[in-house]
Amino acid sequence: MRDGAAIPVSVKGSKRGGWGLIQSYKKGHSYTAAADAWLADQRTDILFCLISFKGKRLDEAALAYLARPREIAEHHKTGKHGTGTTILYLDYTPAKGIGKGHRHQIPGSWLFTQQRLDDLFTVRQVPPAVQPAGPVAAVPPGLVPLPLSGPPG
Repeated sequence: MRDGAAIPVSVKGSKRGGWGLIQSYKKGHSYTAAADAWLADQRTDILFCLISFKGKRLDEAALAYLARPREIAEHHKTGKHGTGTTILYLDYTPAKGIGKGHRHQIPGSWLFTQQRLDDLFTVRQVPPAVQPAGPVAAVPPGLVPLPLSGPPG
């Protein structure tokens, strides 16, 4: 929680450096369609915390990454030279198959840092709407009214 704003977090751990978040969505679908179907099932306000224990001793801190569902879905689509993948990899380059030579790697920008937290928790300020000069027509809620006459002359 920050400044009264709570964000739901889903924590996913991995011992081997991979997270199979969309695997169950792949059957009968392309990787892109699987990623889109997974995204459609996610809450829009959720934050995923991906924890990797790969290569870590019990007394060492695990690596942690933070990502929004849309970021995860889009990253899945970049795997295997753009054909997609069902697994998010910490760092993996296949030696054979369609993904041969493609380095699958969690974006460094997802690393759990103070800057990443600040970026995820910052509420983007929307500039105030420009108020028209002169009389305006009645408009439905949510639309910006336009002046009925031109600028004062």
